Amino acid sequence: MTDFMRKFVLKVDVTSVRAVTYAAIFTFLTAIFTIIAFSTPNWLVADNRQPIKRFEKLGLWEACFYTFRDVNYLYDREFRGCKWLFDEDYAFLLDFLEPQRIRMSDARVVALVVTAICSISTFIAFVTPNWLASDRRLYGANFVKLGLWETCFRSYHNPYDYDLTKYYSGCRWIFADEYYNIRHLLMPSFFIATQVLYTIGFIFLLVACIGVLAIQLCFVIEREIFAMKVLSITMFLAALFTTIAVIIFGIRGDDRDWMPDHDHNFLSWSYGLAVVGVFFEWMSAILFWAESRILYKKELKREQQMFNLEPTNIKA
Repeated sequence: MTDFMRKFVLKVDVTSVRAVTYAAIFTFLTAIFTIIAFSTPNWLVADNRQPIKRFEKLGLWEACFYTFRDVNYLYDREFRGCKWLFDEDYAFLLDFLEPQRIRMSDARVVALVVTAICSISTFIAFVTPNWLASDRRLYGANFVKLGLWETCFRSYHNPYDYDLTKYYSGCRWIFADEYYNIRHLLMPSFFIATQVLYTIGFIFLLVACIGVLAIQLCFVIEREIFAMKVLSITMFLAALFTTIAVIIFGIRGDDRDWMPDHDHNFLSWSYGLAVVGVFFEWMSAILFWAESRILYKKELKREQQMFNLEPTNIKA
């Protein structure tokens, strides 16, 4: 048994043991800090130098007040001490403590989910080299697969190099120096148009995602109707540019004058994800516009209710 343990210890790499030990320590510390942050009510704290304090501190699940009243003055009571956010005493303040909760209509929830799906699909399609692929059953195929920014060959040569002085194999960035002599063959005009249009659409999608995160997570804006219209227009532009790019590549991607063995090439899963992303981008644009119309009708209804509550002067 002693000899076995000695041999086992000798086989274990000291560097690997040390790395695993450090990883376990950092994982333990991360778990401790996360639990403390999750359970403590000190995410937001009031300044103690204020002469009159109404708010004390706030956490994810607990809020503490000194002498706080309903902001709408609908209820004649004061809130004191620390309590769970979902406590019965805080039922009147729940809309105030969770401002986004009352603004999330069904259209917006679906729009957020659809935006997340199209963002993931579009990002994967943008970075993966599987827009066009060769049939694996074809023995000796020169071409393997291709994406917007990467090309993979098995044994490809310049068709105008009659002496066969250079062969290309492996996966490389499409702008690599290795492809300098055949770049005009790899990037015809339709493929450049696909790259440019899809990149522009991807940038618009990123702007829309940043706008969604800013609205939902960072702050509550007053001009929400205008924000929803801006998001809808941005998603519309993203969908428009990516749709044109997908159509161009779908028509010309398997052209006989481009990649070798075109009879055995097919549009692969990255192109499929690009199509899925385009479909959900159009859905997201429509849903954000529907959300703006819902908010507009709510605003009209609220103004009508306020107008009906205004006192009227009746002359005797």
